[in-house]
Amino acid sequence: MLTNEDPLGQAGGTPIAGGCGWLVMVPTNNPEPDFPSDMWREEECGAPAFETDRGWYCEQGHSYVDMMHRHQEGWDYSD
Repeated sequence: MLTNEDPLGQAGGTPIAGGCGWLVMVPTNNPEPDFPSDMWREEECGAPAFETDRGWYCEQGHSYVDMMHRHQEGWDYSD
């Protein structure tokens, strides 16, 4: 439930096994990169994640709102 004290509906929440699955870019620390792709790699965030009444969120600030709530609220993620 959204409240003034908890505007994202994140209070409580059951932990999600495996943590956050968002892909984030992390430096490779390659000392001699030839291309920008040599400097960064994608990996899963992996931070502890928790279910909410609207979807889920993680301790690094990533969140996801499920389709039912997006529809009820009249918005959606862009492609």
